Amino acid sequence: MKKALKMIFLYLFLLIACTAIGTALYCIYLKVSGSVTGIKITLFDTDVLLKSVFYVAACVIIFIGPLVSFFCIRNNGGVARLIT
Repeated sequence: MKKALKMIFLYLFLLIACTAIGTALYCIYLKVSGSVTGIKITLFDTDVLLKSVFYVAACVIIFIGPLVSFFCIRNNGGVARLIT
């Protein structure tokens, strides 16, 4: 039970951290690519922030499950640790 709770907390921590970092980076990317076309740079507008949160959250949810599984398989215990 302790291992399962550790895996759940690891999943939630990585989900929140990766979403926050990814949102900030994607928001900056959108603003920099907009500055090439001549639009003034104002970081973290509401519409750009919401667009980036939904895009990044979808990507993170898809990739975080295998990441946590591979992490747990690679470290102590291997596959047997996930089964028990």
